[in-house]
Amino acid sequence: MKYLALTIVLGASIFALVAHVLAGTAPKGEKGVLVGEVVDIATYAMKGLGEENVAAFKNRAELGFPVGIIEEETGRVYICVYRNPAPASGLETANDALAPYMGMKVAAQGLKYHAKGVNLLQLGVISEY
Repeated sequence: MKYLALTIVLGASIFALVAHVLAGTAPKGEKGVLVGEVVDIATYAMKGLGEENVAAFKNRAELGFPVGIIEEETGRVYICVYRNPAPASGLETANDALAPYMGMKVAAQGLKYHAKGVNLLQLGVISEY
């Protein structure tokens, strides 16, 4: 159990660092709206979409696995991060912001970044679609 918790914390830390580096090195994110379904990326990759996977999406998101949005129009997977508006706050995973929408279709607004096969959304506003 300790090994699992350590793995999850380490994975989330690496994810946050990579997301921060990607967002920091991109010349500029493009503002946009993303319409799609909120998923835990690991479960989506292994099991796909579907009502039967929503509980797994929620469970893994609570454990710190990266979450994202599958864009409805293109099928692209966007890893989602969030910048807390508090002063001196950095990027963090968007798990808490997306938790109520897990498995649902949403409209999310923010800055989109693209880097060699990786799509990232710095989440600003989200609502059910």
